Amino acid sequence: MTKQQTFSYDDLFVQLGIANLPAAEKEAFAKSIEENIEGRIMVRILNSLSDEEKTAFDACKTDAEIAAFLTAKKIDMGAIAVEEALTFREELIKDASFIEGKLSAMGKK
Repeated sequence: MTKQQTFSYDDLFVQLGIANLPAAEKEAFAKSIEENIEGRIMVRILNSLSDEEKTAFDACKTDAEIAAFLTAKKIDMGAIAVEEALTFREELIKDASFIEGKLSAMGKK
């Protein structure tokens, strides 16, 4: 995890109540978040393509080919990434609040 990524996750970790986790656990959680968001981005892209376009997309082997394909199809991966990251962040915070509320109601917190 880079220094920039660490800073971008600090606020989220505080909001989730996990700011005091060991660095290795934070790093693993951050990696899990990134993998989840990457998967969401891919699903959004694939859902916007026809079967023929999916075949053409699968044939892209380099980052340059992928970028050219997305540009040709007018797919803004950057915008999709931001939307998915924000949505996932909101979901995590909502879920953490729900769990915290349930634990409090059970007298476990």
